[in-house]
Amino acid sequence: MREIEVMLQRLLMSGALACSLSFSAWAQMPETEGMVQTSSSEVDEETEQEAMQDQRFTLYIARHAEKQEGDLDPALTKDGYSRAVGLSQMLRHADIEAIYSTYYRRSMGTALPVARAFNLPIEFYDADDREALLEKVRQQNRNVLIVGHSNTVPEMVTSAGGQPVELSEDDYGDVFQLSIKGDEVITTRLVAPLLKKD
Repeated sequence: MREIEVMLQRLLMSGALACSLSFSAWAQMPETEGMVQTSSSEVDEETEQEAMQDQRFTLYIARHAEKQEGDLDPALTKDGYSRAVGLSQMLRHADIEAIYSTYYRRSMGTALPVARAFNLPIEFYDADDREALLEKVRQQNRNVLIVGHSNTVPEMVTSAGGQPVELSEDDYGDVFQLSIKGDEVITTRLVAPLLKKD
């Protein structure tokens, strides 16, 4: 009888030990079964998208200032140069990080005072390939000045997500400020002052 009790105790103890070991091993197993795992690349992509939603930057899209008449590639008039200087003063606190202009003298002349004020080079873009420039600007998320023309500025504003705008051949000094945060774009119409000397 005593031997039977001893055997039963041993069996119970070995069973308890086995259960204990099984529970311990189960507790240390990674929780993979029945769970959806997220790869590190998916997490990185989500984090990058969230970061892009939080990023703010501003585009300033301006038409060139007053131009001379009777030339295929006219330079700025005296008033045009004064307007360009007024643009640089208006943007002095805008923290401009890049400046883009078409290859025309009137656009370069408008961008030049701003480039000097911020000690930045003027980068050139093809007026017929505005989408490529806007895609580049979107990827960089920087405060940028883009100088264009009466027939290109309105399209650039809307392509960048801004409100539709109108611009006539007689409108000089108009600057469209696009404040961008993620998919939200706030459009503000500014006017560069025409500085006159007394």
